[in-house]
Amino acid sequence: DGFEFRIQVANRSKVYGLYETCYPYLERVSSAGAGDVAMPGGHWPTGNWGMALIRKNRQGKFASYPGSPMPMQFAAFLREGAGLYFAAHDDGATPKSFRLTSGQDVSFETLASDAGVPGKAGAPTFPVVVSTFKGDWWQAAARYRAWATQQAWTRKGPIAARTDYPRRLVENGFWLNLSGTPEVVEKWANEAHARVAGRVPFGIHWYCWHEIPFDHTYPEYFPTKKGFAEAVARLKAKGILVMPYINGRLWDMDIPSFAAARPFATKDENGKPRIELYASRRRLVPMCVAEPYWGRKVNEICSRLMDECGVNGIYLDQIGAARPATCYDATHHHPLGGGRHWVDGYRTLLTPIKAKAAAQGVVLTTENTAEPYMDNIDAYLTWLTDQDTDIPALQAVYSGYTTW
Repeated sequence: DGFEFRIQVANRSKVYGLYETCYPYLERVSSAGAGDVAMPGGHWPTGNWGMALIRKNRQGKFASYPGSPMPMQFAAFLREGAGLYFAAHDDGATPKSFRLTSGQDVSFETLASDAGVPGKAGAPTFPVVVSTFKGDWWQAAARYRAWATQQAWTRKGPIAARTDYPRRLVENGFWLNLSGTPEVVEKWANEAHARVAGRVPFGIHWYCWHEIPFDHTYPEYFPTKKGFAEAVARLKAKGILVMPYINGRLWDMDIPSFAAARPFATKDENGKPRIELYASRRRLVPMCVAEPYWGRKVNEICSRLMDECGVNGIYLDQIGAARPATCYDATHHHPLGGGRHWVDGYRTLLTPIKAKAAAQGVVLTTENTAEPYMDNIDAYLTWLTDQDTDIPALQAVYSGYTTW
C-alpha cells in the first residue's frame, strides 16, 4: 500500500534548536515536462477547487497548509495512466508547506514545535505517505478520501447523517452579497424575493451591518446600524437566510480595547504583535486561538448576533482562508512557532458556538476552503475566479461532508 516516511530528531546542543524539517525529500519525481501534476491549491495564489492539474509540468510550487493556498495535504504525479501519491497523513492539521521545485523535487516543510529553542527537537510526528496507483488524479483523491473521512474534522459523519447540520443551508438556492443599512439591504432582498415568489429559498450575506467601517475597529461590531434586528426579523419571516459578516481572526491594534487583548495576540520572534494590512490600512492583528481570551470574544459576538439580533447565519471571515499565524509568545499555552495548536484552538473556540448555532438552526460559514474546520463550519465561501486548470479535488474528497 506504499511507504510511510517519518522523521526523528535528537538534539544535544545547548545552543541550537531545530527550526524546520523537510521530509521526505524526493528528487526529480518526474523529468520536467514529462508528466502531469495535480498540485495543492489552484492557480496562484489560491483556488476554489482544492487542486490544479498542470499538464506536462515544468513549474515549481510553494503552498502553505491549512488555508486556501493549500486546503488539503496531498499531491499526485501522473504519467501514462499511472501515478505517485504524495500526502501528509497528519490528523493534527499541523501548519506545513508543500514545496515542488522546477526540477520536480518534492517535499513537505514543517516548522518545528518550539522552533529554534536551544536543546529542543520538536520534529513533527505525522507520516508522509508515498504510494503508486493506476489511473489519474481521481484515484489519488479516492486514496486521500479513505484517510480524510476518518479524521477529527469528519468524525460527525456525512451531512445526511448529522443532526447538527442546518437543513436550511442544504435547501438554499442562491446568495445575495449585500452591504449597508437595513433600508438598502431590505430593498434588494425584497426585490429578489418578489422575483422568485418564494419558489427558491435564498440567503443574504450582509456586510457593514455595524456602525464601524469595514476592516476597521474589529472586533467592536456593536452597536449595529439602527433597525438591524428589526430588519432581520422581517427578512426571516419571508424565509430568507440572513448571514452577517464578522472577522474570525483580527483585532484592531489602534483602538482602546486592544490594550487588554494585546497579551493574547500572536507575536513574532521579537515578541511584537503580528500586523496585517488590508485596504483600510488599519493595523490588524491575528489573535492567538490557543488562548481562551479570543474564544470568549468571538463567542460573545456570535451569541449577541443570535440572541439580540436574531440572525440565522454568521460568516466568520478568514478562518478557512488564512494560513495559521505562527506565535512565539512564551506566556501562551502552546509550543513556540510550530505545532498543532492552531487548528486545535479553533476547534475549542468553535465547538460551543456550533452547539448554540445548531440548537437555533443558525448556519456558520467561513472564507475559502480548508479541510480541518468542517466539523464546526457548515459551508465555505468559494469566491475566487475559476481557472481552466482547476480540478474538483475538494469535492472528490469531501462530497457529502460539507457545502461549498
